[in-house]
Amino acid sequence: MKPPSLKKIIKAVCVYYNFKESDMKSSSQARLLSRARGEVGWLAFELGAGSLTEAAGCFGRDTATLSRIVGNINKQARMSSDYRASLEKVKRLAIGYNCIMQA
Repeated sequence: MKPPSLKKIIKAVCVYYNFKESDMKSSSQARLLSRARGEVGWLAFELGAGSLTEAAGCFGRDTATLSRIVGNINKQARMSSDYRASLEKVKRLAIGYNCIMQA
């Protein structure tokens, strides 16, 4: 099965966090929005859906900034089993959207 598109990953993260896509693309630097954007980048990389550059471009963000956030996500996931489980839920949601859309 091919990886979900960035658009489907963004949709999955928005559903998980109860955000609108417009929230994700806003200029807000709110912690939860920044983490959600980072999770899109992490999932894109993890699932082979795109590069960090492509993910950053979806939000009008700098690639280096998104890369730093993804690094923080990796670090936090190694330290916290709860956070790792949260990432897995979002990952399954993104993969689920991909399955639904391909059916």
